[in-house]
Amino acid sequence: MKPLFPAGLLVPVVLSAHITAVELSSCLAVLASGGVLLSAYLLYLVKQLKKERDQVLRKQETDSKILFLQSRYASMGEMLGNIAHQWKQPLNAIGTIQNNIKAALIFQGEISKEKLLDSVETSFKLLQHLAETIDTFYSFLAQHHNENKNFLITDELSKIRKITEYSFENSRIRLYFELEANPTIQGNPNEFTHAILNLILNAKEAFDGRETDVPTITVRVEEGETKCIIRVEDNAGGIRITPIGMVFDLHFTTKEEGSGLGLFMTKNIVENRFGGSIDVCNANGGACFTIELPYAEYGERFSNTFLPGKRLSLERINQLSRKIIELEEVEKTLQKWADIFKHARWGIALHIGISNRFEATNAAFNALYGYTSEELKKMSVGELLAPGFATAILEIQKEAFEKGYAVFETLHKRKDGNLFPVIIELIVIKDEEGEILYHIANVWDMTEQKEAEERLLLKKFALDHIKDAVFLIDENGDFYYVNEGACRALGYTQEEFAGMNVGDVDPDWPKERWPEHWGILKEVGNMTMELKHRRKDGSVFPVEVSTNYIEYKGRHYNMAIARDITERKVAEKDLLIIEKALNNTNEATYIMMGRRIVKVNEGACRMTAYAREELERMSIFELDPDIDEERLSLNISHMQINNQSLRFETRHRTKEGVFLDVEIDTSVFEYEGTLYSFSAVRDITEQKKVEETIRNLNGILERRVEERTVELQKALEFNEGIINAIPDMLFEIAPEGTYLNIWAQNQELLVAQKEMLIGKNFKEVLPPDVVDISFQTMKEVDEKGFSLGNTYSLEFPEGKRWFELSVTKKESSGTYITLSRDITERKQAQEEVQKLNATLKKETQKRLRLLETAVNNVNDAIYIVADDHSITYVNDTATRMLGYTREEFLRMKVYDFDVCATLDELDTIRERINTQKNISFETRHKTKEGRILEVAISTTSFEYDHVSFRLAIVQNVTA
Repeated sequence: MKPLFPAGLLVPVVLSAHITAVELSSCLAVLASGGVLLSAYLLYLVKQLKKERDQVLRKQETDSKILFLQSRYASMGEMLGNIAHQWKQPLNAIGTIQNNIKAALIFQGEISKEKLLDSVETSFKLLQHLAETIDTFYSFLAQHHNENKNFLITDELSKIRKITEYSFENSRIRLYFELEANPTIQGNPNEFTHAILNLILNAKEAFDGRETDVPTITVRVEEGETKCIIRVEDNAGGIRITPIGMVFDLHFTTKEEGSGLGLFMTKNIVENRFGGSIDVCNANGGACFTIELPYAEYGERFSNTFLPGKRLSLERINQLSRKIIELEEVEKTLQKWADIFKHARWGIALHIGISNRFEATNAAFNALYGYTSEELKKMSVGELLAPGFATAILEIQKEAFEKGYAVFETLHKRKDGNLFPVIIELIVIKDEEGEILYHIANVWDMTEQKEAEERLLLKKFALDHIKDAVFLIDENGDFYYVNEGACRALGYTQEEFAGMNVGDVDPDWPKERWPEHWGILKEVGNMTMELKHRRKDGSVFPVEVSTNYIEYKGRHYNMAIARDITERKVAEKDLLIIEKALNNTNEATYIMMGRRIVKVNEGACRMTAYAREELERMSIFELDPDIDEERLSLNISHMQINNQSLRFETRHRTKEGVFLDVEIDTSVFEYEGTLYSFSAVRDITEQKKVEETIRNLNGILERRVEERTVELQKALEFNEGIINAIPDMLFEIAPEGTYLNIWAQNQELLVAQKEMLIGKNFKEVLPPDVVDISFQTMKEVDEKGFSLGNTYSLEFPEGKRWFELSVTKKESSGTYITLSRDITERKQAQEEVQKLNATLKKETQKRLRLLETAVNNVNDAIYIVADDHSITYVNDTATRMLGYTREEFLRMKVYDFDVCATLDELDTIRERINTQKNISFETRHKTKEGRILEVAISTTSFEYDHVSFRLAIVQNVTA
């Protein structure tokens, strides 16, 4: 991850013990570029100055301990040590007041007059208390004036409440005073106050570094017979030493910076100055100090046995005052960097110590979560976490507190309940002794980055899962990226491809020839070609490769998409075989779209004497004079509704004007939403002549049957000769279905021998379905006089064969003359044609998909525009260029995005195109975001299905 702040900013700083405000200002100037963390380091400097003051006081305290060992009386050094102990909290309270003023100026930009006056007044009271502390302890130690008097305990406890109120409120510790009595005792009030204050402040320090739900200190005053009882209790966990009474010993302390004088002095004051007693025990989850003091009427005056000492020098007090002034100078300097915190574009939150409460947040943080600064101050970090993340965050936070720094990702929750991903940088600021002063959280919203990563992963997933092989190749012919399709097609793994070259898989382009191919590709930009690829096992297969030259960040690549065309090559071969078979059949075949002929075979050309190009520009009406628009529509509807083929007879006119009698078998099929028809046409001119001859001969024979029996016999013999010349089977059948006579050149097509069939009913020898067709045909003859086109099939040892019936009726005898034609070869041809249609449909679909891919990969935008200027098609480049989706484009017209075009101008351009067919011009297009692009347009007109369109190729020529 890129560093979030300048390098070196987090290096610990060791401060001089005697740094001045001027030196501090110089440091601030050097660190000016540190941003928000600079403010943190300035606060760190403030902390060091406070520690300097405490170190001076501890040194004085150490000196006083040495003097105390020389005498049983308190010395000046001991007094100074106790003053330091007593001053610690008031001074911290003053520092807290100053920090609050500073924070208000930094984070709010102003402070109210009332708050400022209140802060000054509180500080004055604390300073006054410090002065009283010095005087009180001096009088106590020096014994110059022992101001013993009767006083009310509640008055002194009220002073303690006022002195500690601000400090305890800031530390979130509850201090309760439960007064069951208000006794009067005799002694020095200040000494009593300091003794009780020692116990309260000692309990307050016990909460440091300890997690307590509700930190509480209670001072309880009870009434006894001759003594009042004062108990100071807390819930800080108790005192863990044995024996517990050691806490009153001189120099005994559990704190690293403690002097061990506080409780010692308290015990001395209670016992030696007031004649009372003090004890301590652990109870109710904390320590309990019990003081018993005699009432005023039972009290005695105790003499002071301490030797006189020296007052704290005025010079040292002045030094401390100067340090406080220097702190104020630091606070003024901090204001200079407030704008950095205020205007940061990422979220920043400041926490005191290890607290999870928000001390301060910047505007970006508030906007990110939807809360105000005031709302956040009442919240903890856990309230912003998504469910289930609390435990993990606590572990990361613990690590950050130990190491001083941590960066991690997590899921957060906004005020409206929406969850969003964030990356958080925790920076922990410690003092020289390792105490955590505060920690800062820098927060970045990762929503857009996560969405971008998801989109990239989706694109890679799509590339890896398409069937075609995708290669990204550098200018040396080495593979930079391959998808899973390439691995499947060639049998190599991703790792193997990483060390391979194009020549390893393409025998047509070995490594030494690659510069030649690269030069061609760089010049033309993209091309499609058929090549051969070699698999890992050595097998070679044909592929169609689409290559595209691309440039990205100064580097050049070839994006190649390879498709295995093995099946297509086989299909093309099969298609050629079928086409050759159709062209060699005697029947004519036509594929039509409505009235228009779109495809014919060679048989159609031979039959009509037209060239293929001529027929494929004609309509069926030019060939068939007996069909019109209405009849054609009825035939197509009938086939479409009943899903059946249609057979009928008509006439076709040849190029020389000769009319041919033809029999047509036609069926319809749908391809890509368009309805087509396939027709197999057979020339039956000769057959019609034979049938006409038969009808004429039968008529003659019937008219002359009574007069010329001999001639009739000759005629019948003649007819039989003619019938025997017909390749089809001819039957004479009685009305009940009995075979009366049979003529068949090929008796293998009969279901039984001719002799066995004559005299039998066809119900006895034919399958039930064929019997039904036969009777249906006879019924049609009874109704219309003839029947044509009914078909049936029979199973033979060599396979199924199909027959077609042509039946008429002999009026004289009432028998049926049935012509049964073997149409097995025609049926097989029709099935082959149907298979061919399916193959053609599949191949055309592939070619159209290829065409669409090619159009979508060109660098220029392509539009197809209707006469009313509406958009009927755009390629992917157009959507990328202007930012609209394809669906939006299809609802638009040209003038919706062409800022230079009016309706009149577009009409003029349309007329020019219709006249000149192809024109070029420049104009300006507006993107969806409002940007204007300079574009060059080349447009031409064309007609599809009798409707005019314009094809426009648009190039972005914006400088």
